[in-house]
Amino acid sequence: MKRIGTITLLFILLYSNYLAAQSPQFRIPDGCQEKYFLTSDSVRLRYLIAGKGEALVFIPGWTMTAEIWELQIEHFAKTNTVIALDPRGQGKSGAVTEGLYFEREARDVKELVDHLKLPSYYLFGWSWAGPMLYYYYKLFNSPALKGIVPVDPPLRITEAFLGRLEVRIKGLLHDRDRTFAEFVKGLFKPPISEAYLQKVRESCMLTNTTTAVTLLAIFFSYDDAEWIQILKDIKKPILFIVADGKKDAYEELSKEVKLNYVIVPGAGHTIFIDKPIEFNKIVKDFISK
Repeated sequence: MKRIGTITLLFILLYSNYLAAQSPQFRIPDGCQEKYFLTSDSVRLRYLIAGKGEALVFIPGWTMTAEIWELQIEHFAKTNTVIALDPRGQGKSGAVTEGLYFEREARDVKELVDHLKLPSYYLFGWSWAGPMLYYYYKLFNSPALKGIVPVDPPLRITEAFLGRLEVRIKGLLHDRDRTFAEFVKGLFKPPISEAYLQKVRESCMLTNTTTAVTLLAIFFSYDDAEWIQILKDIKKPILFIVADGKKDAYEELSKEVKLNYVIVPGAGHTIFIDKPIEFNKIVKDFISK
């Protein structure tokens, strides 16, 4: 009985350590370097880099920073070079009022991969950065680009979607703190610690109000029909990783353009944090093919 009890305790300790390793801390992972480079329009952009091997480049969403990808950096740095970017105006990258649109931010990513002289790479774009990937393909497709992974991106620029943006823009202008607090709280589906939410809120607040508003307002100047056409033209492997509850939207869009997508049960908008084991396995399977 004592031996069984010892084995049980050991299992509990090992499992607890495993869960701790999967718990986000919103920090720069061990062994990860923090670096900067200068874009062609003289904006200083910050990025994190770790590991060796074929490159995986992760781009966060609206007002987010590279640390949001920590669980992916930790996991994939064992087998790949992993890069996570602070987009212009976000995090520790240079504060700007210009270049806050998809095509320019796609160029920023191209200049990053050129700066690092990556011979081959996959691109991951979460939320706002999803449509940016479409324009990256349109403008900068090359043999070095091996695949594209939009993570729970916006699909349609509907009146309802634009209405939600108007509410958020107004909130930023009138009560910035409350708006960011509500935004961050709504990202996650499973329970998450208040300490972690606070760190994410603080990182979002590094983006000034002018930049945050502009990044939302650009949707009023785009047509999602252009996105659909780009998706029809893409010849590279592309995989959408999608939050729970969006099956109908993807089935509807699939009537217009053939989509390769995976819906992750139980995951909110932050799929890679809510369900990191499932997310990382999906990514591993995709890049392995």
